[in-house]
Amino acid sequence: MGPERREELDRILAEAAELRERVLGKGALIDRDAVWEVKRRALELVLGSVEPGPGRRADFHDFLAERGRALEDHATYQALAERHGPHWRSWPEELRTRARRRPPCAPTPPWPPGSTSTAASPG
Repeated sequence: MGPERREELDRILAEAAELRERVLGKGALIDRDAVWEVKRRALELVLGSVEPGPGRRADFHDFLAERGRALEDHATYQALAERHGPHWRSWPEELRTRARRRPPCAPTPPWPPGSTSTAASPG
């Protein structure tokens, strides 16, 4: 991990420690939005820094073959909730009804991001 990423990681860890101290040390309520933002930034940093080896890549493809549809559904919900809010009933109608029209088998994204390999989700 380069120095720029290390500095970003240090900032993320400091923010996480501050959030934890507010709750555990000062009795504040958990700020779930702030916690999610810190986790999201940490995940993006790690995913941009770690290249999976052949064994990890094969395990991921096995996971996609077995449970890729659930992963894709969860990731789609998370992305939509981040943009439109957590209450799906308040999302635009097109997004609320899309799941009913979704085909039983949809391709999953390649791993790692940017590669050309794909695996099909089970239907």
